[in-house]
Amino acid sequence: DLSISKAVSAATPNVGDVVTFTITLSNAGTVDATGVAVQDVVPVGYSNIANISGTGTETVTNQVDWTGLTVPVGTDTVTLTFDATVDAPTGAANEYINGVEITASDQFDPDSDPTSGSDTDDNGDGIPDDDEAEVGVTIQQADLSIAKTISNTSPNVGETVTFTLTVTNAGPDIATGVAIEDTLPTGYTLTAVNDGGVQTVNTATWTGLTVAANNGTTVVTYEATVNAPTGAAG
Repeated sequence: DLSISKAVSAATPNVGDVVTFTITLSNAGTVDATGVAVQDVVPVGYSNIANISGTGTETVTNQVDWTGLTVPVGTDTVTLTFDATVDAPTGAANEYINGVEITASDQFDPDSDPTSGSDTDDNGDGIPDDDEAEVGVTIQQADLSIAKTISNTSPNVGETVTFTLTVTNAGPDIATGVAIEDTLPTGYTLTAVNDGGVQTVNTATWTGLTVAANNGTTVVTYEATVNAPTGAAG
């Protein structure tokens, strides 16, 4: 009497994160189950399947199969794992819902039918089919925009002006690892970069910033000297 469950290491990962899927097989029957096969067809929301446990193999792209498993009776379980990279959303249906199924066993299982869904009572005995399981993730999403202002819109040559950059996150999740780069034109000479930024010649850079969700903002500033006009474009 085999059953299967599935879990994921992170329920709300970022795009590009690697998550681990854990599959657990249990046997509530009266004899050990032999010749057990498990198939996991990974949806399009994931790629780069790696670190498949035991004798499992990626038989085709994004399909992991284990065969010849033995699941003992009682409290001992068999655990299978693999890693996958979370890809950017494409809009495909259920692209992050990952299902797994027991596809074979030497012994008869009264409440398992690989041809039907996990919520189906195959034999009409009040016991739902328990040879399938699924788990999904909800990827974190940000919606970033940036605005720029200057402290003086009509400065004299030689004066110092302050530029203020405001990053806003209209998305539902916090934005982490945000980077900003601002390269000044020849009309200015960068003199100071504030708020943890780095100056490289006439470019100001910030990395590792965090912007709160739901219209949260992060503000950084830098200072520059106004140069005499040269006639250069921009």
